[in-house]
Amino acid sequence: MNTATGIFGFTDVDGNGSYDFRDQQTVRFIGPQFFGGLQNSFQYKNFQLDFLFQFVKQTGSDALLNLTGAFASAVPAYMLDRWQKPGDNATYQRLGTQSPVTTAANLYSSSDQVIGDASFIRLKNLAVSWILPKRWMDKIHADNARLFIQGQNLLTITDFKGLDPERPAGFNLPPLRVITAGIQFTF
Repeated sequence: MNTATGIFGFTDVDGNGSYDFRDQQTVRFIGPQFFGGLQNSFQYKNFQLDFLFQFVKQTGSDALLNLTGAFASAVPAYMLDRWQKPGDNATYQRLGTQSPVTTAANLYSSSDQVIGDASFIRLKNLAVSWILPKRWMDKIHADNARLFIQGQNLLTITDFKGLDPERPAGFNLPPLRVITAGIQFTF
């Protein structure tokens, strides 16, 4: 970064004086290295617990880092380490919507600097249920009855700075957190 102007600098790979598609190179792998999950079910007396954890070790593009030029307000906390005055040695360039700043921000968003660790562990499903005692079911003439609460996408552990490490490229919203509770009867 130019510490006098606060704008990112880039290498003109083909030496033609402009930055275009001919300067782009494949320098880092983007994608999963491995993935998996852990699912189990436990039962104790009339209680049951079911869960599913998903894990992915991957790299991905954090498109939100393009905020360095396009939007000058409401930036994430990590953007506080940005250039603000001549001589600053910051991680991110100055904010603004002027041409040199946005041009550099667009080049930055397609550079390898936005590629980082997008690994995560996510609690995809969790369910807890309780089967009503037999004497209660007899009173309502039910063969089976249970109370339950279920949750989806309850917890994500990651160092990823974007919105969703599962789909790290683009402005993808994370999966919805859903919590459901109910009673199930079988007559």
